Amino acid sequence: MSKKRAGASDEARALAEMARGPLDGDALEKIRRALGSAQHVVVARAAKIIREGALNGFESDLLEAFERFRMLSAKEDPGCLAKLALIEALDFGNCRDAQPFLIAAQIVQPEPVWGGRSDSAGPVRARALLALANLGFEDLVLLAADKMGDGDPAVRQAAADALAHCGARAGAAVLLMAAQRERDAPPVLLACFAGLLALAPDWGLPHLRKTLEGHDGAQRELAAIALGESRRDDALDLLVEFAEQTPLARERAQTFRAIAMHRSERALEYLLKVILEGRAGDAVAAVKALGDQREDARIAARVRQAAEKRSEATVSAAFEETFEA
Repeated sequence: MSKKRAGASDEARALAEMARGPLDGDALEKIRRALGSAQHVVVARAAKIIREGALNGFESDLLEAFERFRMLSAKEDPGCLAKLALIEALDFGNCRDAQPFLIAAQIVQPEPVWGGRSDSAGPVRARALLALANLGFEDLVLLAADKMGDGDPAVRQAAADALAHCGARAGAAVLLMAAQRERDAPPVLLACFAGLLALAPDWGLPHLRKTLEGHDGAQRELAAIALGESRRDDALDLLVEFAEQTPLARERAQTFRAIAMHRSERALEYLLKVILEGRAGDAVAAVKALGDQREDARIAARVRQAAEKRSEATVSAAFEETFEA
C-alpha cells in the first residue's frame, strides 16, 4: 500500500474512533474538513458518521463533496465508496434538492474485474431512486420506467420499490410490464409483484392468480410470497384457495409458508386447522411454516397444543425441531 493510501486509511480510522465519543465543536469541524478531502475513504467515513449520527448542518458540505466525486473515475473512488456514502447521508438528512439524486441515478462507473469490466455504480443508482421516492419526485414513474431496463438487478429492484413507495397507480403499468419480462432476478420479480398488489390490486390479484396457476415453479413461489407479505384479506383468500386445490404436497407446503407470512389471526387459524385435521405431511409443513414466529410465546403454545392433539410422531418431531431446537 502506498504511503498516501495508508495515510488516508489512518485518517478514516481516526475519524471512526473520534465518532465513538461525544461530538463537540472540534469534532464536528474535523468531520467538515474530512468531507473536503481528496481521499475517497476519508470522505466516505465522514459521510457515514453524519448519517449514523443524524448530524445537522452538513448538507452544503455533502453536496459540495458529491459534486466533486461524481466526476471522479474508479481510480479516485473505487467501488463508488464515497459517492454512495454521500448520497445516503443526503437522503437520511432529508435533503430536499432532487438534483443530486437525479445525477446519481445516472452514474455509471466501469471498473476492471477478472475477465473484463464491471459497473460499480449500481448501488448509487439504486439508492438515488429510493431517495427520489422519499422526496415525492413528480417524474418518478418516468425515471423508474427507464431504470426497469437497467442491467443491474439491484437498480431494477430499487425502481420497483420506489414505484410502490410513491403510491401512483400509473406505476402499476410499469410493474406489470416488468413482471411479464423479468426472468433472471427473483428479487426484482418479487418487488414487481408486491408493488403491483399495492398500487393496483384489482390488476395485481388476477395477475398473481394466473401466476400461481402457471407452469413456472419459481414464479409461483414468488407470487405466493408477495400475496402473503401483502397482508391483504383477499390475498389470503387466494392463497387458501390454491392450497386447497393443488394436488402437489410440495406446492401446498410452499403455500403454507406464504400463508404464515400473512401474520394474521385468520392465517394462523387456518394453519392450526391443517395441523389438526390435514394430511400428516401437510401438518408437518404447516408446523414448519410457522417456525419464523416461534419467538411469539402465544403462537408457540397454540402450535404445541395442536401438535399434541394430533398425536403423530412426525408432527411432534416437526414441532420439536422447529420450535424447540
